[in-house]
Amino acid sequence: MFGEGRERTLLVLAHLNLIVVPLVSLLAAANSTYARRTYTEFLLTQPVSRAAVFLSSVTALVVGLAGSFVVPVGLVSLPAGLPTWDAFRVLAGGAALAVTCVLAGVLVATLVDDRTRGLGAILVVWFVASVVYDAMLLYVIVLFEEYPVEPVLAVAVLANPVDAVRLLMYQNLGLRFLLPVALPEWAIWGSFVAWAGVLLVVGWRAFVRKDY
Repeated sequence: MFGEGRERTLLVLAHLNLIVVPLVSLLAAANSTYARRTYTEFLLTQPVSRAAVFLSSVTALVVGLAGSFVVPVGLVSLPAGLPTWDAFRVLAGGAALAVTCVLAGVLVATLVDDRTRGLGAILVVWFVASVVYDAMLLYVIVLFEEYPVEPVLAVAVLANPVDAVRLLMYQNLGLRFLLPVALPEWAIWGSFVAWAGVLLVVGWRAFVRKDY
């Protein structure tokens, strides 16, 4: 009603997702990992494998935090008459970003024992990925505007899940001119799968080797 058009409404939702979803997912996953450390130590005294404990806790966090984004935003977006397929892509991109950030938050909380330092590291990761990274890319674009930097920018965008979601949203909403790079959609989704796989494997290895 107040968004001056359906596409603008989806764009506002997408931009809010890029700030709120990573921050909430990172902090909630890390804080939950710290809070249940005593319970985790108790589980590890039982005849249960470490892999089962780790995978079950990560699955619960992923389902809970991704669902806490998809369900309410979907209940608001779809009945409001927004384009169904575009709204679904916004939801899917936000869910993929939530999954990646949950795995990153669990990894940091597993590697850093002190909660204060761990949450501080989480805030630094979020600030760099959401704010500083884009400023660095803009500086590179301006500094090397006379050179063909599109391949480097494509790799840089895929290296940051937040920028990957931003590119996905811009391409789906017909705003490719806002970013000087275009990538096929399969490459963007492939980067999410790669990020999730790497973070899951590294987090699992850190959990298995951790001395509780």
